[in-house]
Amino acid sequence: MIKIGRRVLLANFPQLQIPKGDEAEIDIDVHGWKLKISIEFRDGGSDQGIQIQPIGPDGVRLVFQNWSNPIGMSLKVPGRLAILQSGGALEFLAANYRIGDTNLFSLQLLHDKEAK
Repeated sequence: MIKIGRRVLLANFPQLQIPKGDEAEIDIDVHGWKLKISIEFRDGGSDQGIQIQPIGPDGVRLVFQNWSNPIGMSLKVPGRLAILQSGGALEFLAANYRIGDTNLFSLQLLHDKEAK
């Protein structure tokens, strides 16, 4: 078991290489819940951030808007994806480096058992 603060690391997806314009899909079992995570990068406009969009009862799309810095970008604090029926919350940390037309992306899924 790996803990980061009070959160338990459920999964780590380091250095996924996602070409600009492509989406990545991750299927994962989270305490019996078959979750599908889609990852998309969008460029344009002046806003920078992350949109979390539900896709039915068992999916979520993470849209990273203007995460295109070659020096890298990351979340400062974990983002919340869901409240789990087993208790606590499913959270994530993400980082991205845009190298040419490829996103070098990392994602960590965390279980915060104390979250409400």
